Amino acid sequence: MKKTILISISFILLILAGCESEEEILFVSVKTKGISNISHNFAMACGQIEGTEEISNISKGFCWSKFSSPTIDDYSTQILIKDDFQGEFFAGLENLIPSTKYYVKAFIKDKSGNVIYGNQISFSTSDLYIPLPGVSIMAIEGITSNSALIKVGIANFGGTISSKGVCWSINPEPDIDGNFARVGSGDDYFNYTITDLKSDTYYYVRAYAINEAGINYSAQKAFQTEE
Repeated sequence: MKKTILISISFILLILAGCESEEEILFVSVKTKGISNISHNFAMACGQIEGTEEISNISKGFCWSKFSSPTIDDYSTQILIKDDFQGEFFAGLENLIPSTKYYVKAFIKDKSGNVIYGNQISFSTSDLYIPLPGVSIMAIEGITSNSALIKVGIANFGGTISSKGVCWSINPEPDIDGNFARVGSGDDYFNYTITDLKSDTYYYVRAYAINEAGINYSAQKAFQTEE
């Protein structure tokens, strides 16, 4: 009888030991390490995962928001882990808003949808810097008693050129508050013929271009109409 009881207890202990092994929970942690390469609309995030052994087919990534405590329900980017998941990982945070503070957390997610978040860090995107467009008068040709052809070059260093053209006057430094002609938009070179000029008269001319940063004028040039 005692032998039978001992065998039964031993069998039960073996079953319990097997169950405990199958239900072992792995220790896994994730850390949000830092943010680099910050611009007005992009940042590179770095995270690190540490655990007891290799796991495959889990996701890792970052979630971010303009508000504290972001989750994967906010903006997020995910990477599928296929092999050893431990160590550092990186991902780009794109389409950010200039001059904005963001909160970021690294995370990992298993195939059942369970999510573990890392610590929260924050950063701010830079201001959106758009330089003024470059504009220059390349040549003045075809001068007659009442007209002149102005050839203009445009250089777009960022942003959108919404207006461009030429302005002229018998006085130095002409601008768009006086005589001017809008030729169009965009960063293509253009030609414009100024007409209805006075004969045998000295004129000053400048080209201009406008983008989000403001208006820029070319260096001033001068010509004299024929008699």
